[in-house]
Amino acid sequence: MYYIEQHGWVGALGHLWSLAVEEQFYVLFAPLVLLTRTANLKRLCVALLTASLVAHAYHWPSPARAVVFDVDSFFNFGLLAIGGLAGLSANAPLPRFLTSETAMALNLLVLPAIPVLVVATTSTLVWLLMGQLVSVLYALLLLQVFQRQSSRTVSLLNAPSLRYVGLVSYGAYLYHLMILQGLAELLHLQLMQRSVSTVIEFALTIVISAASYRWLENPIRTLARPRKALEPASP
Repeated sequence: MYYIEQHGWVGALGHLWSLAVEEQFYVLFAPLVLLTRTANLKRLCVALLTASLVAHAYHWPSPARAVVFDVDSFFNFGLLAIGGLAGLSANAPLPRFLTSETAMALNLLVLPAIPVLVVATTSTLVWLLMGQLVSVLYALLLLQVFQRQSSRTVSLLNAPSLRYVGLVSYGAYLYHLMILQGLAELLHLQLMQRSVSTVIEFALTIVISAASYRWLENPIRTLARPRKALEPASP
């Protein structure tokens, strides 16, 4: 990440920055959790989020420094802290208007619309702010889903096709980061209109992830699964 901040997006492994942010967060956050009383875990997440917001305000992006807001670990820790707050607050009832069918449907409609709007813009600032807004809305959606299991939105999300996307989602994340940059260059997707290339990249991501789930991840999971002890034969 520091290399990207200094030299920009260079090399085929540049997109691994997000994995680095996650690993650094876990390395920092796990010991803090072990040393923090359960009752104070929310305060720990709020402290990380507050520190991140202060850093954002202090380093408000200029064109020359905008990449910092994209890849800097400290800034992104705040987004991960939002997820921590959502998990710790799962059993605290949301205001009724936030768990209404209307609020849940609106959130579900806005979330996929934001990336479409972001792809259409050339403003780095809009890209960065919208990306962070998505994190907040996803945390809210997780709370809404957890607290309103009987809603129509949850029924929609339980559709087999969407559940399958969920199964391959982490593979999709990894392959999008590590492979599609090279595939985009190989297939000359960068020469296409951005909206078209985005659709193709998304389709390739799902296809590659589905293949990986079936022929790589499932066999490994089967091998790693503990075998049941043989039961003695009945007399």
